[in-house]
Amino acid sequence: MRLPATKVVEHPDIFVQNTEYTLDDFDYIIELRNDPDEVITYEHAEEPQMFDQSGFSSFDF
Repeated sequence: MRLPATKVVEHPDIFVQNTEYTLDDFDYIIELRNDPDEVITYEHAEEPQMFDQSGFSSFDF
C-alpha cells in the first residue's frame, strides 16, 4: 500500500476493518450498483477484526 501507484480495493469497508487504514485514506470510492436506486452503505466496525478471525489469512499478490 505504500508504493506510489494506483490501488483498487474491492471491498474498502472490510479492508479498513482489518488494517490500520481508514475510509479517509481513499482518494476515490467508486460504487457499482445493480440498479440506480440501490443504496450502498459502509458499516464502521466497533473494533478491528483480525484476518484470521474473519476467514482471511493472506492476500495473494
